[in-house]
Amino acid sequence: MANAPRAGVRLSAEQLEARTQPAGLWSDYPVVPTIDGAMAARLREVAARGAEQGNRQDVFAKFGDSITGYASDSFFALGQTGYSPAANGLTNYPDLLDEFATYRSPVAGGNSFSRLSTGAFPGWASSNVVATTPGELAAVRPAISLIMVGTNDAVHLDHELLRANLRQIVRMNLDRGVIPVLSTIPPNTTGTGGLQAWVNTANTVVVEVADEFSVPVWNYWRAIVGLPGQGMEDG
Repeated sequence: MANAPRAGVRLSAEQLEARTQPAGLWSDYPVVPTIDGAMAARLREVAARGAEQGNRQDVFAKFGDSITGYASDSFFALGQTGYSPAANGLTNYPDLLDEFATYRSPVAGGNSFSRLSTGAFPGWASSNVVATTPGELAAVRPAISLIMVGTNDAVHLDHELLRANLRQIVRMNLDRGVIPVLSTIPPNTTGTGGLQAWVNTANTVVVEVADEFSVPVWNYWRAIVGLPGQGMEDG
């Protein structure tokens, strides 16, 4: 979603560019979701309902496991008082500075970046997120939810269970006027061949659920798979 509003400005979804859904695999989806006119119209409706319910336009919520940002350095550091946008290269992306400032607005436990979400925890699977989504939505009343879950569902290897849970998570957000942004899960660099295959299965489910509900999907997998170690640190 482009041009996130400053605090106190009514949330809206604006068209970024024509969104032509790739005909190939989930791995072909763009890293940053693009939004066509039809999706933008739907997201505006969701945002308007959320504003009427008192959702905060300067807050996002996080749902998933440790990668999502329960205590993730990448999220947590952005929310700290001493974080310097200039020292960390954020000023190289001036279009992001307004979003950065907006989502540092205070919420219980810090801000959207630094809050330890009750909807995310190391080792959690999608069933855990289903159970905790209502409480986190009520606690922070976000306009947007960032949802990355599926890695730990490999313990079941049940893609229909993952699909059912993702659908429920998306519905709970939409029912409360919150825009859900789904994310693909990262490669599994330590697992067996079966776990590697699960990443493919889980990511297929993610993009299918996103398409079903016409909500954005962020292809995190594609963003990191070409990095050294596929974006994963040792240990």
